[in-house]
Parts: sequence; C-alpha cells; structure tokens
Amino acid sequence: MTADYSQIEMRIMAHLSRDEGLIEAFNTGEDLHSFVASRAFGVPIDEVTPELRRRVKAMSYGLAYGLSAYGLSQQLKISTEEAKEQMDAYFARFGGVRDYLRAVVEQARKDGYTSTVLGGGATCPSWTAATGRCARPRSVPRSTRRSRAARPTSSRSR
Repeated sequence: MTADYSQIEMRIMAHLSRDEGLIEAFNTGEDLHSFVASRAFGVPIDEVTPELRRRVKAMSYGLAYGLSAYGLSQQLKISTEEAKEQMDAYFARFGGVRDYLRAVVEQARKDGYTSTVLGGGATCPSWTAATGRCARPRSVPRSTRRSRAARPTSSRSR
C-alpha cells in the first residue's frame, strides 16, 4: 500500500504558519504554485507561465528551508537583487509564512533547539556554545516540518 502525501511540506507550512493566503491556495483546488504565483505577482492564474510557476515552486520550497536571496539567485540564475524582489513580493502576500519562519528561528536562538508539534526536537545545527548562537539560523525551520512530514510516511511504512 502506498500513500501520496501531495505537497505535504507546503501543507504543513500552511498549517503551522496559519497563513490565510497559503491555506486559501490549498482550499481552492487550484494548482498550488500557479495560485501562489498569481497572488504574489498579481498575474491572473490563467496567465501564469510555466516559467513563473517553476520559479515560484523553487522559491516556495526554498524559503521554507531558509533559502537566502543569494541562494535563490543561484538556483534560478537571476541577480540577487531580482531574487530579493521576488522574495519580498512572496512575503508581502504570504506574511504568515515570513512571521512563522522568523518565530521559529527566534525560538531556537532562545532555547537552543527546535520543537515539533509531536513533542520531538532537534538542536540547532552548528550551535556554538561559545557564542550561544546558531551559526546557520536559516537551517532551523526545516527540522519542524521534516519531522512532521516524515511521521505519517514512516508510520505508514511499518
């Protein structure tokens, strides 16, 4: 038996961030990445090009994992300035995602680890006791979603 957990990490992001726009994206039944592109860049959904959809998909997943403007620029082969503008447009429309990601990093800085909704946790990658800081704070948010996304798939595969 197999199960398709379609876009599970983005669904978890919608749940954890409580971002109304991202939740709406799933509730409409439209293609997630076309919907996000339409809302973030003010393009009618039927005018979202395959290229714009591809960029938004890369950005959505990348931002969920702490991708920087530089990282996005390298991935999409665009300037860092253009990548930052795209990220700003995304976060202007999906501010709940931005706020959630900031809160997770801030909580990890405070506690030294991240917590999952199932009670698990992970220490901050590259945590340095000398400074009491996480050397790679953008890597913090991924542990909450990865553990949550892995739980249904690992429990179903037993």
